Order: sequence, then C-alpha cells, then structure tokens
Amino acid sequence: MASGALSALHDITATPRIRPASFYDVPDIVELGRAFFAVSDMQALAAFCPASFAHSIKGMIDGDNGILLVADVGGAVVGMAGARSH
Repeated sequence: MASGALSALHDITATPRIRPASFYDVPDIVELGRAFFAVSDMQALAAFCPASFAHSIKGMIDGDNGILLVADVGGAVVGMAGARSH
C-alpha cells in the first residue's frame, strides 16, 4: 500500500470521503486488493494476479453493470467497496 495511504490510515482525526473510483485509483485499488488477498483464505485457492484484478476493477469503473467506490483521505485511497450485477 502506498505510504500516503498508510499515514492517512494512522490519522484518526481524518474523515474519509466516499466517492466513485476513477481510472487514476486503479494502482492503489490493486494494492488494497493485494493486501486483502494476503490475509484472506483465497491464497490457498489461487495466486493473486494484479493484471487480472486491475482488468476487473477497470470493468467496474467503466461498465454499466456495477459500481466501485473508494474511501479517500487527503487524496490517498484507504478503502474500497463495489457491487456488480449480471
């Protein structure tokens, strides 16, 4: 995770801003995904693939069938949430 995100997470007085994700956020979102994957049970099933994850994230940002939101503290992406319909 980018050092800006880590320092933002440690600032307990900061209020996150929830906003739609943009293509500029993809690298930070991939790092959040990598960090989540590392502590989840998913690593027992498959390897984390940054390229595939980024492709999926870009599809959610650009597509009509989902939404991807990020939590932003001082310009640093510190969280994400998304939903997709099929």
